[in-house]
Amino acid sequence: MLGRRTLGVMAVLLLAACGDGGQDGAQDGARAPQQTVGTPIRVATESAYPPFVSVDPAGTLVGFDMDVVREICQRLDRRCDIIPQSWDGIIPGLLANRYDAITGGMTVTGERRRVVAFTRPYVSTPLRFFAPAGRVPEGLEGGPALITLDTLDAPEQAALERIAQALAGRSVGVQSGTTAAEFADARLAPGATVRRYDTHENLVLDLATGRLDVGLADSVVVEPYLASEEGKDTVIAGPAIEGGPVGEGIGIAVRQGDVELRQQLDGALAAMQADGTLRALAVKWFGADVSAPPPAEAAPDAPAGATH
Repeated sequence: MLGRRTLGVMAVLLLAACGDGGQDGAQDGARAPQQTVGTPIRVATESAYPPFVSVDPAGTLVGFDMDVVREICQRLDRRCDIIPQSWDGIIPGLLANRYDAITGGMTVTGERRRVVAFTRPYVSTPLRFFAPAGRVPEGLEGGPALITLDTLDAPEQAALERIAQALAGRSVGVQSGTTAAEFADARLAPGATVRRYDTHENLVLDLATGRLDVGLADSVVVEPYLASEEGKDTVIAGPAIEGGPVGEGIGIAVRQGDVELRQQLDGALAAMQADGTLRALAVKWFGADVSAPPPAEAAPDAPAGATH
């Protein structure tokens, strides 16, 4: 979602630094409730990032992440209070203690780790370009099937340069506050015109009506759209892109000081990975197992300000 999704992290860092003691002061100034059995977990999410989260005809929030959160809360014997929130303001709201956690397809990145803590990743997802069939820009296809930004080799670097050339003078749509937007700004602009959308739904509407040349988003969002009636004439184009600012996968964000809550969430996610629940939910919502494998060993707690 939401892979996908970054925020204006520098702006969040400035916000956090306004309190005494910088970021720690901002987080300590709004104490989280003690994490005990029976205490509600307040979870914020954007409401329009299917299949992670969307609103059904009855007005209920549904989707992969909604099922994941409800399963976690059931295992922890906790009530979930789901709080719809605009994506651009979702991390500042967490730091201000308006809720306890963030879900909805949030990508784990080193930059974000400077501001919040994450659970173990539970979904793996690269970025994908997509365009209407017959309107794929020449030069976007070909080359390696996967580009890993952390370990670029010569063919991958050449493919990135070819993609930038293919999209020069064209419009590329991304959702605001996502890893796709960060990648497009860094690798495609200013040659390409990067257009930001408040929701993925508005992005694909412009793509379908010809007001946009190419879209860029998480594969787990793109592929279900292509399988839908609305996206049946759209195709994936070019290589998958992962690593670096694109992130480590999808996780649940909490305040850095909420170690107890993060450990509780990690424990529930580990059990869901081990017993196949995450796999089953992924197949239900994405049509394939996109769940991240369990880590070989628990990662040490990241200190405040650390980047990975």
